[in-house]
Amino acid sequence: RLQSIPHLSEILLAPTKRARMAIAQVLSAAERSVAEGAQHLEHAARAISDPALSARLSGILAESDETKALVVGRAERMRAIFSAVAGCSSYAPPLKTEELSELSTVMSGHRQRFWSMLYSFPVAAAERLSVLHRSLSGELDLQHAVFMRRGDTRSVDDLHCEARLALSRVPVQPGELGPPVLTAFNPGLGDALSRLPGLPEDLLELSTLIVEKARRMASLAGNSCAELTALEAELGGSAGATPGNIAAMIEARDAYLIIKSYIFASAVRYANKTANQKAQSLPPHHRDDAFQGARIGLLRAVERWEPSAGRRFATYAINWILQGFGHESQVSQSFVHIPDYAKPVYNHLRELDLRTVGEVELAKLAEAHGLLPETVESVRALAGRIGSIDNQGPGLSLALPDTRTPAPHRDSLAGESKELADLLLAALSPREQHLLRLKFGLAEGNGSLSLREVGLRMGISYERVRQLEARALERLRSRFRSLQ
Repeated sequence: RLQSIPHLSEILLAPTKRARMAIAQVLSAAERSVAEGAQHLEHAARAISDPALSARLSGILAESDETKALVVGRAERMRAIFSAVAGCSSYAPPLKTEELSELSTVMSGHRQRFWSMLYSFPVAAAERLSVLHRSLSGELDLQHAVFMRRGDTRSVDDLHCEARLALSRVPVQPGELGPPVLTAFNPGLGDALSRLPGLPEDLLELSTLIVEKARRMASLAGNSCAELTALEAELGGSAGATPGNIAAMIEARDAYLIIKSYIFASAVRYANKTANQKAQSLPPHHRDDAFQGARIGLLRAVERWEPSAGRRFATYAINWILQGFGHESQVSQSFVHIPDYAKPVYNHLRELDLRTVGEVELAKLAEAHGLLPETVESVRALAGRIGSIDNQGPGLSLALPDTRTPAPHRDSLAGESKELADLLLAALSPREQHLLRLKFGLAEGNGSLSLREVGLRMGISYERVRQLEARALERLRSRFRSLQ
């Protein structure tokens, strides 16, 4: 009975009406079967007088109740998913541990298939081979250039070995430097490169670029031109063969994103709650950015969490949520973004006098903080340029206007304008006065409102507000002409 119940991932990934009807029928049959079985067990329990058999039957009844709760919960989840827009609601019920593990495992499988299809296209494979070639030559750190999950136990030597194997799949001409130019769709190379992927966010952008290239190639089909030849080389196939490869990649990508979105929707309340506890000390206009940082951190946790690592998702995700929240809150409040690794050097230089910043020995400072001298030089140049306006000259601060504090003559003019407006509005009816005060922001504490907003405030239609406004303004013009 339990084996016939559809998994949550099957419900999420049911794309067609026929597939959804099949899942609904299976769950309906399971609900009926569980209900009938529970009735038979209850009748049998009342008829049995043997204590041993009665105790055994009670255990079976308890298991039946658990099965019934599982079936009912899965059916409710199915109805919520099938009724949501695009198959996945923006908020989902919290996932149980076994559901979360199942979805994460299925998501990883579809993501790996998506990466394999993506790297089979020459334009994506060539870009990745270039990164691997630079890493093997010592220009890049391969361990930081490859996206790895928490449960990945490969060492740096293992990564270098796989990178060499991937590069060996493409023959290099004698005397040729760097990775070769690819022109054929190669699933074998895609499988090898999918084990050495870049960041998931970058690969999603790359897949969008490939889809746009495929659309452009389809629009040029039948025209022999240089652009079509270049696109066929980048996508590794003709205009007739490429759409099938693109469709397979999109199918895997969509399945991966649907499950990822559902896991995110089930945990976004947790991210918002964590961010809300930390956001009380932030200015109100910085909180939206900080909350967005917390959600970005949650997305990264969804990508990197490994169920087999033995760590709960909430415990793992909290670190990413706080990291994203802290990063965005710092960036939104600072005029100049300083990377985290360079902040100790920047803070040290900012404590010095501006005239002594240029005298700091770069080599010693770089060695003390474990940075390159070029990085310290860039931070020193930045620290030497930022200072107080008052330190730049005696008259500079006086030459810059203060736009936040209203000037006295403006207050005087505003008072006179308000008196004149009140004098003119006195000739109108109370209803017309109220309408114009709302429309042009003359009411205390209110800004100007649109006609639709004024109508909602006064309980009348948009068209009626327009008519009353036109009539009131005409009366005001007549009143103003009579005062001149």
